[in-house]
Amino acid sequence: MEFMKKNILYFSLFFFVSSLVVSGGLFTSKINSMISNRDSYHDINQAWFSGDDEDIYNSPEQKLIDVLHYTIKLDLFPEQKRLKGDVTLQFVFTDSHQKIFKINFYDNMRIHKVLWNGSATNYSNYKTSLTVEPKVINDTNYVEIFYEGRPKNLGLSSFVFGEINGKSLIYNISEPTYASTWFPCNDILTDKASFDFYLTNTSSQVSVSNGSLIEKFDNSGRTTYHWRTNYELPTYTAAIYSSDYKTFADKYVTASGDTVPIQYYVLPNHFEDAKIDFEEHPKILKVLSQLFGEYPFAKEKYGVAEFLWQSGAMENATITGIGSNFVTGAKMFTDIYVHEASHQWWGNCVSPATWKDIWLNEGFATYSESLYDEVVFGKDALFSNMRKNFRTDFNGTLYEPGNNLFSSKVYQKGAWILHMLRWEVGDENFFAILHQYFDLYKFKNASTDDFKKVCDEVSKKDLTKFFDQWIYKGDNVPVVNYRWKTKQDEDSIYYLVLDLKQVQKGDMEYHFPVEVKFLYDNPEDNYSEIIQVDEKHFEKTIKLKKKMNSIAFDPQGWLLVEFNDFNSYE
Repeated sequence: MEFMKKNILYFSLFFFVSSLVVSGGLFTSKINSMISNRDSYHDINQAWFSGDDEDIYNSPEQKLIDVLHYTIKLDLFPEQKRLKGDVTLQFVFTDSHQKIFKINFYDNMRIHKVLWNGSATNYSNYKTSLTVEPKVINDTNYVEIFYEGRPKNLGLSSFVFGEINGKSLIYNISEPTYASTWFPCNDILTDKASFDFYLTNTSSQVSVSNGSLIEKFDNSGRTTYHWRTNYELPTYTAAIYSSDYKTFADKYVTASGDTVPIQYYVLPNHFEDAKIDFEEHPKILKVLSQLFGEYPFAKEKYGVAEFLWQSGAMENATITGIGSNFVTGAKMFTDIYVHEASHQWWGNCVSPATWKDIWLNEGFATYSESLYDEVVFGKDALFSNMRKNFRTDFNGTLYEPGNNLFSSKVYQKGAWILHMLRWEVGDENFFAILHQYFDLYKFKNASTDDFKKVCDEVSKKDLTKFFDQWIYKGDNVPVVNYRWKTKQDEDSIYYLVLDLKQVQKGDMEYHFPVEVKFLYDNPEDNYSEIIQVDEKHFEKTIKLKKKMNSIAFDPQGWLLVEFNDFNSYE
């Protein structure tokens, strides 16, 4: 998921710039440098979710259910802002002694009946929990729920009957725990399943979902679109979009020569602009596949649909939702498209084990923006992007995001962790780590510790200290005040004497390799050494080639560390 920054000020600037673009006064494919989504994540206080809520929202009984497949039939009535649903869950109990079937479903929806393996049964629906009384329990079981109502619009936009230009637009953002506002489900990250969607609306509306379009059929002025994904997905990535979309298509050809359709669903007045903005997607999928491994949903599609959440985009599996204000025809928001496409690897395919591991989604997607620009524009673009993401106010540990699942700490500090990991282990090991991690946990769930194990194995290093200080325990950014002087010995050999003190709050002692660049009048004489800082108060003497003028710490920008030159030594 991608957030845009400080909405009121941002959108004032956005519309101003947009007017210039339309009038011909400003046009650049990298307008991101002025309105950069890399700078745009804001700390929305997610009072509606806390990591601790997972154990409240998900009962112990739910964790003994393995849903294999959902068949979701929705009749949509946008004028009334309600829907009729018929949802079947195919599942098994993972514990043969389990006798309770409990899933998530919001109790504002009116349930008409529930069938257990085809027979009517009793049920109770309270708050977010639906309990169904089992009849005969088979190896594989089916529960079918018939219901109707107006889904609650919670969180970011859990389910919306929206309108734009006098036209209906229906969409959802279920992350993190709001899929059950609109369909009954086992809304647990680790219970992935395949899906069939039957979406019915008036015939003027195009209805879109995950996977491939299997069929489309009409009945009395209403049209049903049947979508299917055979890939197992987390429930929060289940998608629905329905509007009077205009469509166009492109394709991505995999390294093995297979063709992946890319499908776009846009508002009619944005059709020409979208053709310009979206044309980068084949290149995006190609570059990300080279970086991480082949596009994971290649047997189905990738797609983008416009929706009305104007704070960014949402990476629903195989069909990203993008806010309509971010389609301009000026290629202003390519980084958003990269960010969301990368979630097809990081989040939709390799999914987090818990919401505490969300940095494995958002940190990876944010760093993917920089990796993409590095491939397309060169190494300078990588460091330019990371400098824009540099902040010293990341408070609290990355592994305890609390109710700020979508904060800059998760996105930007998460990206910096990967950038520093790359510096720690080297490029060859870093990209091998990404490939092995993806291969090992493809269509599974992974924790931060799972990722660490891959890092340790590939790099052949014990990265416990790295993960502790940057993810598990370190709750701030290191601040290093340094002093230096040169001295000459009796043989006229010059030495640099360094004194470094970490002065950040708290007891954490950070260890890191840092490049020290020695600066001379003639830039051709400049050279660097890498030193390993392993104490809170670190002193080191370095032999120089000749007397230098000054020094620079971390000149390229590999470290999330603030270096302050006190410019004296006593």
